[in-house]
Order: sequence, then C-alpha cells, then structure tokens
Amino acid sequence: MWWILILGGFILIMVIAVNSSNKQTASANEKLRSQGLSLSDFKQTKASYAGGHPDVNNNFPSIAYLSKDGDLKFYTMPVSFQMPVLKFKIKKDAVKNISLEDASTMENKVTLGRILLVGVFALAWRKKKKNELAFVVIDWNDGKFDHSTTFSFEGKDATQEANRFRNELIAICR
Repeated sequence: MWWILILGGFILIMVIAVNSSNKQTASANEKLRSQGLSLSDFKQTKASYAGGHPDVNNNFPSIAYLSKDGDLKFYTMPVSFQMPVLKFKIKKDAVKNISLEDASTMENKVTLGRILLVGVFALAWRKKKKNELAFVVIDWNDGKFDHSTTFSFEGKDATQEANRFRNELIAICR
C-alpha cells in the first residue's frame, strides 16, 4: 500500500515538473518569436567569453551566437529552459580579423604510485599532464577604437572546437 502512495506522489511531482518546464519553454519561445527568432537560430559553442568587448566587464561561460541585421550577436545560454540573454554584439563589417591561438600548459603531477615506487625521488620524476587551451580572437573596430574580443576553449579537443568556431564566424562575416 505504501509503495502505491510513494509511486503516485513521485508521478505527480514528475507531471508538475514537466508541465512547469513546458510552460517556461513556451514562454521563452514566445519571447524569441516576438523578436523574430527561434531557439534553432542560435549556434552554441563550448567557448567562454574571456574579455575584450568594451560593453562587458565580466567573463561568462556557455556562449551562443547568431548573425542578424548585420551583427554578430553573442548570448549566454542558461542551463534551464530560459531565454538566452544578449551580452554584446559586433557589427560584421567592423570585423578586421578572426584568429586562432593555442596554448598548451603542462601540469606536473606526482602520483601515489610513483611515491611508493621511488619514495622521495618521485618529486623529481613527475608525470606530465597536458591541459589543452585555445583562443579565438576577433579583431574589430567600432569606428573609433580597435578591439580584440577573446573567447577561450579548454579541455580535450579545445583546438578543434576553437577552429570550428573560427571557421563558422569567418563564413558568417563573408
């Protein structure tokens, strides 16, 4: 008998949660439609905004972008079913260059197995762990000043992800 009550309560909670998320998604889609957009218009990337735009002082993760009305528009994409938030835009005809830069940092790591195997000498015999880091830099001019807006990619396949992002931006700006 208790199992039926627990199962019924669980099902009721799930139905309420799904209904709530559907309402949030519908609300976000309606707001986007009023701006002539849909969620499918946004392209997402694994980049984080690192800096370089005069209107934005803080770094932020989860970048989505789109091209509309002659602008490259960059948004944060919330994890839940909320509307993307416009952070900044760059006029496509103001873009002078889009470059890819990579940097690999080597981290030394001493493992317990090495300490047990060679004792104190493990500090001299460190394991090298590669942490891949790549950047996409958009060089542009707002009519008065030159700017370099930078996006960072970190982790496995960071360089490939950054290259894909760069190539998509170049295709949009042509």
